[in-house]
Amino acid sequence: MFQANQSFAAMANLVPWFDGERARGEVTLVSEAPMELAYARHLARFSAPSPLETEDVLYFNPVERLDIATTDWTRGDDGRWTLTLDVVAADSGHRFDVAAGAISTLELARVEGRQVNWTVPVGVDTLNEAPVAGGIQPRSWLYGIIIALLVGMVIIGGIQSIGKVASKIVPAMCVIYVAAALYILLSNVTMIPHAIGTIIGEAFAPKAGLGGLVGVLIVGIQRAAFSNEAGVGSAAIAHSAARTKEPVREGFVALLEPAIDTLLVCFMTGIVVVITGVYADPATAGLEGVALTSAAFETVISWFPYILSIAVILFAFSTMISWSYYGERCWSFLFGANSSMIYRVIFLFFVFLGSVSSLSNVLDFSDLMILSMAFPNILGAVLLSGKIRAALISYWDRLEAGEFDV
Repeated sequence: MFQANQSFAAMANLVPWFDGERARGEVTLVSEAPMELAYARHLARFSAPSPLETEDVLYFNPVERLDIATTDWTRGDDGRWTLTLDVVAADSGHRFDVAAGAISTLELARVEGRQVNWTVPVGVDTLNEAPVAGGIQPRSWLYGIIIALLVGMVIIGGIQSIGKVASKIVPAMCVIYVAAALYILLSNVTMIPHAIGTIIGEAFAPKAGLGGLVGVLIVGIQRAAFSNEAGVGSAAIAHSAARTKEPVREGFVALLEPAIDTLLVCFMTGIVVVITGVYADPATAGLEGVALTSAAFETVISWFPYILSIAVILFAFSTMISWSYYGERCWSFLFGANSSMIYRVIFLFFVFLGSVSSLSNVLDFSDLMILSMAFPNILGAVLLSGKIRAALISYWDRLEAGEFDV
């Protein structure tokens, strides 16, 4: 579900038509005195009540950056000063079509590091004299159908088909991503020690506090599980399909996965974010995940966000077809190989569901499912640690005796 959700977000970035349309309109500010405002468009927002029970407020942003001088205001007959701004909904969808008078509050952001605090300016009233309209729902349902069909075409072919597709997608995208990161790092090689020092210093600074440190660790562990699947048990299913007479040797191969995708790729991403300065730039405050990474690469390689979006789509696709195999092996063990088609249909339904669901709901569900996988797997690894140790000792003894080539 998570991969389907993120691939839709990337596709919407490449093809805005998939993202639907955002409601637009005008908002009038009324103030006792003219004031100067200088804010990036995402650091100023207007609010209106939401018609949905699942959310309280709808947000709207200025269409352009707020660079307002005192001379831009107009004095009315009542002595108050007015200013009209074009606004656009923070997200697409018809729920952002609001009636006249619905928008009532202006909020401005104060950025402290990565923390964004919203405040309401004193003496400023907000109103929209005309409806804000034009919102169209994201076409995530269409993308969900397309991606489910593509995934279905691959997984029907089984592990051989999955392996062929993944072996072409993953290396190419990984090389492109790492090459771009290396270009940025080598262009700023003298800043790397400072960037590492900044990361360590911010992580363990007294101002971070114990609660902040624990929170970062929790989020880090959650995202690491998505990155390398360590402790979840799914990697063992993939490696069980390898043709080898030495399980220990295959285990060594499996150890390379966290080293490459987490220690290398994720580390390089973090250094790029710090070196480019987007982590502390008020213009990018509030951005997270792929959006923050895209902003970091864009500061050096203007066209790279498009490449990154393509990479996200392809990585997500390869992950979906790989995880379908993991689940199918478990399903076949429980219910028999003849019922695997039922599993594939269920899996494709969740691919579609992930495309049309909100990211927060997908993350909550995915975190719960990964925890449900990790607990019995780690418990089983502990209980079988004696056999693992015996197999490792046997392998080393035979290797040192020269019974097989390295």
